[in-house]
Amino acid sequence: MGIMAGLSFMCKWTMSFFVLLVSLPLIIFISNGLMDSLKGYLVILASYIVTILPWTLWIYHSYPTESISMLNGLVAPVISVIQEHQGKCYYYINAIRIYINELVYLPLLFLIYYSFKRLTFNRLLLCTWIFIPLILLSIASIKREVYIMIIAMPVFILIGLFIPIP
Repeated sequence: MGIMAGLSFMCKWTMSFFVLLVSLPLIIFISNGLMDSLKGYLVILASYIVTILPWTLWIYHSYPTESISMLNGLVAPVISVIQEHQGKCYYYINAIRIYINELVYLPLLFLIYYSFKRLTFNRLLLCTWIFIPLILLSIASIKREVYIMIIAMPVFILIGLFIPIP
């Protein structure tokens, strides 16, 4: 998983961090204790760092000015609005009905209800995959429609599980 997240770093730096964040609760859930989950997560982080380190060091060595600008570009959307992409903290909750489906709130409410009632691995996977990016992106200053696509696949899976097929 760390290598795959590292390879995704090569395509889209910011989004690769969500793979690491979403995997943390899942590793804790399936592990046999805190130390076991910590060891597993450290292996994932180490393989992630080993995968991205040659590329980032080469970029920094070959293009120092541009690499510093790129690193600032990673942090800038979190603390400031760029290119007029702004919105309220509930922007993504409102936008998912536009970009995914008007009835998306029903499956989301049922997922939350049944997850509190009895948490299973599948529900935890869907909750973390949907709500961790949704919460973190809502906290950030910049709001972009394309960030909805991070949660699109688990929401489509949730809608597919929610709709009964006769």
